[in-house]
Amino acid sequence: QAGDEVILPLVYKNYNLWTTGVNLFNAGAVSTTVAITYTGTNVAGTWTDSIVLGPNAMGIFYTPGNTTGLPDSWYGSAIVTSSDTDLYVVVASQRYRTTGAEGVAYEGSLRGEASACVSLPVVHNRTTWKTGINIMNLGGTAANVTINYASSAAGISDATQNIVVPANSPLTVYMPTDGTTGVGFYGAADVKSTNGQLLLINAAHSRADQGVGTNFVGINYTCP
Repeated sequence: QAGDEVILPLVYKNYNLWTTGVNLFNAGAVSTTVAITYTGTNVAGTWTDSIVLGPNAMGIFYTPGNTTGLPDSWYGSAIVTSSDTDLYVVVASQRYRTTGAEGVAYEGSLRGEASACVSLPVVHNRTTWKTGINIMNLGGTAANVTINYASSAAGISDATQNIVVPANSPLTVYMPTDGTTGVGFYGAADVKSTNGQLLLINAAHSRADQGVGTNFVGINYTCP
């Protein structure tokens, strides 16, 4: 998908050894000015960077190379805008460790995809796989959000969690510490803004003992 505004629910700068490159492709026939605005989850604030991208050219915002004040040990969301052409955007994040490296990638989303209800078909709070649910509220009002967890694990109950996501901001629910599910949980999660704010979600899974991870963008749908 291409657009002149592309939304990225999860990016890192040297957070827990994770770094991010935001990869851009301008398929247009003219140059365009590309701006990126980062909004912090663990560190409050916004930071903006920009480049000029030629026609049929690829560019990158690599967060460790950011010179506009984006702090280390940071993670949050980002919005990419283009002045003259539509862009294709893919986020690639890597974690480098002495025992090896792992990487994940996902495609940026368009604002028109956002909705008040989002399905996450698989999430984990296990001793092995663990999930962070990265929620981006695109609304101008704080989102009252209910997460319903449906367990597939024998002996582990379903659960419900209520949170508030600030206006035009991201918030992460890291299931092992912030969630309400029991240890050993795996299953699905359904996320709903009960006051109708538009959401985009990235579910980030990691198995640190094996050095592997995966991400996916939540499935937006019209609330029943």
